Parts: sequence; structure tokens; C-alpha cells
Amino acid sequence: KIALVLTLVCSNLSWAQDQFPILKTKLDQTLSNDLLYLEQKNKTLTALKYKLKQARLDQDRYPLLEKIYEEYKSYQSDSALVYAKRSVQIALKNQNNKQQIKAQLNLASILSTLGMYNQALDILNTIEPSVAQQLKGEFYWTKRIVYGGLAGYATSVEEKNTYNQLGNENRDKAITNLSKKSPEYILAIAGQFLSQKKHDQAIALLLPYFDTIENSDPNRAVIAYLISENYKAKKDKEQEKKWLAISAISDLELVKKENISLRELAFMLYEEGDIESAYEYIKRSLDDAVFCNSKLRTYEISKM
Repeated sequence: KIALVLTLVCSNLSWAQDQFPILKTKLDQTLSNDLLYLEQKNKTLTALKYKLKQARLDQDRYPLLEKIYEEYKSYQSDSALVYAKRSVQIALKNQNNKQQIKAQLNLASILSTLGMYNQALDILNTIEPSVAQQLKGEFYWTKRIVYGGLAGYATSVEEKNTYNQLGNENRDKAITNLSKKSPEYILAIAGQFLSQKKHDQAIALLLPYFDTIENSDPNRAVIAYLISENYKAKKDKEQEKKWLAISAISDLELVKKENISLRELAFMLYEEGDIESAYEYIKRSLDDAVFCNSKLRTYEISKM
């Protein structure tokens, strides 16, 4: 049995080592095809904006505004903020409580990306009493994201621990309220496993789920990154690199400028002595963070 386990471990490690050079080649090709993916992104946005212009009723405008916000969310934060605010205004005009809460959650989320954490928390604390049961999971998940950002900016260990604790509490509340079929539920459970050091359980949950995700789904990069984080905790560098590359490729293909995997991979390659790739990746990460106006990512990359 021991011999079998060792054989499986060695074969998995060898497979990961064989995979990374192929993935790195694909990653470099994806980086060089930047203009192609950008053109596709702009086509999608242009089509949605045209539909919005043609829409005559506010009830038709709201879902289009939400879609445009989603397209901009990890791409251009300032533009996402504009459409989040417009969504709030239309939701108020429609007198639709569900739309109003959803629009406010989107607004809080993008304010967090822009580093405006106090404003985001003000919105969340204001709407908390009126959040319907069906949106409570998303509400607590958004609050967890805000506290996660605050933890990233924390200057002292005590402050960081406080925000991490608040983030964990809201993540746990989200778990009890989210639909078990939603991506956020999977992310929340995996995050819980990660914080509890249950890395094998997290990987066992995430790997099969990853296989069900379409290439066009923005959660693909997030799930791949979470898998890499669990392998990092297990000190399995080859698997960590592999999943960071998969995550970075997805971010680049979907033109997600608010990202983390390429930066993490750059640091690993720097430690391995691949200075040229590390420099190229970290420079691209910084350019993306500045373009997106993601305050936390710019801060993290600058520190690195």
C-alpha cells in the first residue's frame, strides 16, 4: 500500500511538472494575443450599450445595466462604478426592492475594489435590515469581500486578524444562506476549508467543480486560484504553479484586469531564477491593476 501511494504521488508530481511548461507556453501566447481578447471585450460592451440605448422601459434597462456592470467589474472599476450607480437609480425608479438591494450590493462591491471600504460598509450596514432572505447569502458574501480587502491593507497583525475574523464570520453566515448550487457557496465552503487547514477536503471539492466550469465563466480563474492556494499550503509547488497558470490564462482571456494569479506566479518564477518571465508578468500585473484602478492590487504589487 505504501509503495502504491508513493507511486501515485510521484506520478502526480511528474504530471504537474510536465504540464507547467505547456501551460507557460499557452500563458505567454495569451499575453501576446492581448489585443484580440480586448477587441472581443469591447464588442461585448458595445453590443450591450446599444441594447441599453434602444431600451425604452426602465424595467428593461435594469438587467442591461447590471450586465454592463458585470462586464466592467474586473476590467475598469471606474466605469463599473458609473453603471452600479445608474443601476441604483433605475432600481429606485422601478420601486423594486430586490433590484434595489442587488444594485446596492454591486455598488458596495465596486467601492471595495476602488479602496473605498468605509463607504462600502456604510451601504451594507444601511441596507442590512431590509435584505430579503433570497439575497442574504450574497449580502454576507459581499461583506466578507470588503473585510478581506481591509485585511489586505492592514498595517498591524492585530488589525489584520480583526478583519480576517470579521470576514470569516460573514463567510460562515453566507454559507448558511447561499444556494448550494451557486459558485459563491462553493467558494465560501472552500475558503472555510482553507482557513481550517483542511486542504485535501478543499481540493476534493474544487477539482470536480472546476471541470464543470465553462471557459467563459469569470469564476474559472477564481476556482483555479483557490486550488493553487491549497496546494501552496501543502507545499506542493508544482501543482501550485500549474493552477496559478490556469487561473492567469483565464483572467487574460476574459480581460480581467483585477487579478492576482499572474502576480503570484511571477513571484514563484523569480524565486526559481526565471527573472525575465517574472519581470514580464509582474509588469503586466501592475499595468492591469493601474488600468482597472484596483487600489488593493496596486498596493500589493508595489510591495512585491
